[in-house]
Amino acid sequence: MNRRTMKTARLCAATAVVAFSAPLFAQGVADGTKVRILATGLGGGWLDGKVQMNKSSGCTMVVLDKKQPGGYTMVALNSVGKMERQEKGAWVEVAVKPLLAKEKKECREAAND
Repeated sequence: MNRRTMKTARLCAATAVVAFSAPLFAQGVADGTKVRILATGLGGGWLDGKVQMNKSSGCTMVVLDKKQPGGYTMVALNSVGKMERQEKGAWVEVAVKPLLAKEKKECREAAND
């Protein structure tokens, strides 16, 4: 490959990475970010988990570290009352409403799993 072809290939690869990760990065929470949440209907305490894009629905979910009563393993953003992410060993609040506003309509109305 010549140098121009290599540059074009790198540009295409970089564009693809940005395009697929844009929804989460635009929201300020990267896929795989460790978070803790207070969730509607799942007890009164903090639940630990990770932010993850659900591949089948395209919705951002919080995958819980431990299965909850009722068998829940994931929480939809619309059921998250409060979210915090770890940063330099401390918990930092993440505004949930702006995250939810950037999700597609089906995701804003999603149920927990």
